[in-house]
Amino acid sequence: MKRRKLLKLGLFAVLAAAAAAGLRVLDMYRLARLPLPARSAPESAAAKRIAADVRILAGDIGPRNYAHPAALARAEAHMKSSLKRAGYAVAEQPYMVRPPGMAADVPMRNFTATLHGAKPGAPVLVIGAHYDTALETPGADDNASGSAVLLELARRFAHKRPEAVEVRFVAYGTEEPPFFGTKQMGSAFHARALKAEGLPVVGMISLEMLGYYNDAPGSQKYPPVLSLFYPDKANYVGAVSDLSSRAFLRAFAKVFTPAGVPVVAASLPGWITEIGLSDHKSYWDEGFPGLILTDTSFLRYTHYHMTTDTPEKLDYERMAAVADGLEAAIESLRKGS
Repeated sequence: MKRRKLLKLGLFAVLAAAAAAGLRVLDMYRLARLPLPARSAPESAAAKRIAADVRILAGDIGPRNYAHPAALARAEAHMKSSLKRAGYAVAEQPYMVRPPGMAADVPMRNFTATLHGAKPGAPVLVIGAHYDTALETPGADDNASGSAVLLELARRFAHKRPEAVEVRFVAYGTEEPPFFGTKQMGSAFHARALKAEGLPVVGMISLEMLGYYNDAPGSQKYPPVLSLFYPDKANYVGAVSDLSSRAFLRAFAKVFTPAGVPVVAASLPGWITEIGLSDHKSYWDEGFPGLILTDTSFLRYTHYHMTTDTPEKLDYERMAAVADGLEAAIESLRKGS
């Protein structure tokens, strides 16, 4: 009898999972049928700079990962040279990874530009984005968008005076599969090294897919149940943490107010797997607070991990507004307020 009950429960779980998967497929089908919003050419100076970086990474370079070593090297050169031109002494963090099916390790690199604190041993705030892509996608939204906003922020802070908190702008070399969720993520190498330094950490902000927005009703989807509590228009930027990082999320959300772009902030339980799908989770794993700032990825963007993830689909003026909001938020956080 007990065995039969367990079998029924197991069958119910399988059917529930299949139903959830079916709803996800249906949601993506519905999203795919929505017309793409019209995109005008970027007009503001910030939008033009962000668009230029996205077009270099996703247009000129394209797929950039271990399977495309020449393109990856060009992406590395772009990230490093952009940070150097901004005025930083860029620190390289080389590391080795072993892709499945390969007989030898492959060298990768993280790049860090640091705005030092006013005193030695200052607490650290990490702003990070990965510049690699899934295998054959050009990766405009995932994640040239986050990388471009990272470079824009680094440029803005390069010559500001030191404050109570040190700010580190970090570009990661491996986030996408087959490295995602493993200790071979670039952010995992960086988070472990940061822990070894023994410095206090204010938190980490992962810039992950920041370019796609849609004002149409029904353009935003969610994991089961969450749709009851959050907007159905994909016109906002999300700031999301786990429950252990809720104090950091509250401090960030209080000072992050990008003009013209609504913000949805949520601290959610870790069993909702979607909240940990980027580099911030590497910092959670080391005991640091962290959050993801995102357009919500595949929950609104049907070109996620596809060859159609191209630069013309992104909204550069809203990305510039997000960068403005981030500049103000980081300015507040680095003062210790």
